[in-house]
Amino acid sequence: MISNHNGDGETLIMQDMKFFLCQLTINGCRSINKPIVMKFYNSVVKPNVNLDDTNVKAIFGSNGSGKTAIVAAMAIYKNVVLFKDKLADPAFCKFIIDNINKKDKELFIEPVFAAYSSKNNKTIDVISHSMILKAGEDGLVRISSEKIGCLIGNSIAKGRFKTCIEYKDGQTNNDFSNKDKVIEGLRYVKLFANNLEVYMNNQLSSDCSCLNNSVEKPMFSFEANKADKVLKADYPAYKKEVERLVEFLRVFKHNLVDIDIETKEDKGYIYCSKILNYCEYRLNIELESTGIKKLVELFYLILACSTGKIVFIDDLDANIHDVYFTKLVDFFCLYSEGQMCFTAHETNSIDVLKEYKYSLDFLSDDSTLTRWKKCGHNSPKFMYANGLVEGSPFNVQPSDFIEPFFKGE
Repeated sequence: MISNHNGDGETLIMQDMKFFLCQLTINGCRSINKPIVMKFYNSVVKPNVNLDDTNVKAIFGSNGSGKTAIVAAMAIYKNVVLFKDKLADPAFCKFIIDNINKKDKELFIEPVFAAYSSKNNKTIDVISHSMILKAGEDGLVRISSEKIGCLIGNSIAKGRFKTCIEYKDGQTNNDFSNKDKVIEGLRYVKLFANNLEVYMNNQLSSDCSCLNNSVEKPMFSFEANKADKVLKADYPAYKKEVERLVEFLRVFKHNLVDIDIETKEDKGYIYCSKILNYCEYRLNIELESTGIKKLVELFYLILACSTGKIVFIDDLDANIHDVYFTKLVDFFCLYSEGQMCFTAHETNSIDVLKEYKYSLDFLSDDSTLTRWKKCGHNSPKFMYANGLVEGSPFNVQPSDFIEPFFKGE
């Protein structure tokens, strides 16, 4: 594939460059059967980047509407771009086939993102990267086409991107008149993918264990249902990260004294079991409540977002009390230096997000995406819950349940 020219495991140098996602188009993942376009930023990219009021997006929809598909598509995109020969991994191909739309057997993904300087927030370039993955009858997945383009002008809405390099019908074509731009475009794509963090719901029917982390050494992602596997050389840094985890969990559990680490060494690795110390008693994290375990798993993602990464989380609100969940969303809006995109069912956060731009998308069962726009004094939470948002399935009345439960009586 054209976007994996650097190979697997090469150290990526971010220098003073940061990224933000402007727009994302997805088609053919799970129940999504037509293109959906999500806007994360103004269609006109200005010379100076300002992410205020635009760094959080929540996607709401009924069960089966395709919310998880969006996160799954980004997990697939990241792994295909970052890891050489990933499509030769049978487990990864199975993951794609499990999540690809069964009718067309094609998955289309196109992020449009901007690279900018972290020193002065000046926009460096705006890149479009599209790819189509096609599932074959042989159980393999192949890239049927791929294209990288650079924005001409400053309007994403006009869709004017100059193609730097393109793969189609087994052939690669690039702009030989500007070789540096081709190399730059390829580099931006890989750096952007390495700046993504994706969290999939571990209760999905498809196995997520085939998905990799970033090429660079990632922040420590803590396990909630087994011991953490840590390289012996990384153990001092791991202990410091556990100290940060303690501070985070104390927001929710005021009586938490510390996290004790019980270790076992094996072949250069240290297996670390986290024991939550509540003074009067100690409890292995594996025996904690599902809510606390979810917060442990989310810790590194929240940290990644707060320090500038682009994070996608499926079912962010699952097993988290709605009060805490709403406060976390508020934190992302007010203090995060990165971008957070999450799916959710709990609606209290809608009233927080309605004040921010591009923050609320509603996905219907027919793959129609509706972005919230202010409508007088109407509350988006009220309109969504009462079926007044376009495509909302919630125009349900209590009397609708009478027939299935009392029919024939």
